Amino acid sequence: MKYILHLFIFLATPLLSLGQNSLINSSSSSGIGNCYTTQEGVWSVSTNPAGVANHNQYSIGVGLRNNFGINELSSRTFVSAIPTSSGVFGVSVQQYGFELYNENKFGISFSKKLSKNFNSAIKIDYYNTHIENLENTGFFTFELGVQKKLNKKLTLGSFIHDPLGLSTNTGIPSIIAVGLVYNVNNKVKMFTETESTNFNQIELKLGLEYQIIENMYLRSGYSSLSNKNTFGFSYNIYNKYLVDLATYHHQTLGFSSQISFSTSF
Repeated sequence: MKYILHLFIFLATPLLSLGQNSLINSSSSSGIGNCYTTQEGVWSVSTNPAGVANHNQYSIGVGLRNNFGINELSSRTFVSAIPTSSGVFGVSVQQYGFELYNENKFGISFSKKLSKNFNSAIKIDYYNTHIENLENTGFFTFELGVQKKLNKKLTLGSFIHDPLGLSTNTGIPSIIAVGLVYNVNNKVKMFTETESTNFNQIELKLGLEYQIIENMYLRSGYSSLSNKNTFGFSYNIYNKYLVDLATYHHQTLGFSSQISFSTSF
């Protein structure tokens, strides 16, 4: 059994290395090339928590991501946003992998609106890696995020994960990302973002969102380093139940898919 487990992990290593950002992700950001620094709403708890600072309703969301059609490389996510008079607290629980090998992330965030156009957030993370009968290790780190509305059409977002390098030698990367969203008009948004992994690899990401009709959106994007083309769809049912779908294609590994559901009370 141990031999089979070792063999699987060895064969899956290239896929795992390509999916290291699987725990910083949402279906809506996946549809636009994984541009996440300017994301708003409850799903920003799992990406850039500064995006939930304007939230005034208790919200929850659940999501599922299947990588390259391999169930063992799937990830599952739960998020929650809790507004208070002091700011907005967020909770996220994420798991990547399967029962013999899995990576788990538990996060608690606090987001606050510091001015009319400036949001900030901090998030404390606990990571756990489990390999059956071999390893069960964990460590703490943290994330920082900001969003600044530059004018009526342009918003800047910035995010840093593990700025002190606490995840060194764990397989979980340090990440810094900066992005912009441009509201072309009432129906079209354009996204651009750069992301550095472990402060040496730089990825350029581009995204486009188009509102087809009221509460229905189409998305598309591209990520340079992972060489992914992405597509997404979103529909807000009765302005209360939000469904997001995303699919993306890697030229070597094929298609992956993602779905999420969220609601507010």
